[in-house]
Amino acid sequence: MGRLISSEALRRFPLFAGVEGELLRKLAMTAHRLHCPGDQYLFHEGDRADKFYILLRGSIELRIAMGGKQLDQFGLSTLGINDALGW
Repeated sequence: MGRLISSEALRRFPLFAGVEGELLRKLAMTAHRLHCPGDQYLFHEGDRADKFYILLRGSIELRIAMGGKQLDQFGLSTLGINDALGW
């Protein structure tokens, strides 16, 4: 698990711009920074969907396995800085 995120840092993201103080503070208490090397997967199709990510740097490519084979993948979309992804 990475460093905690401050409520002030969360407020910079458009998604949280209108969230009031106490709620934003509670959200920040549950948030952690996560660094992922370029060759690492955040999740795979079929994994439990219980995480929410905001990209602080870089990009992430959403891919789907074709025919159930991990080697045959198709890129669906690419997300960048300040984009959000729930899983």
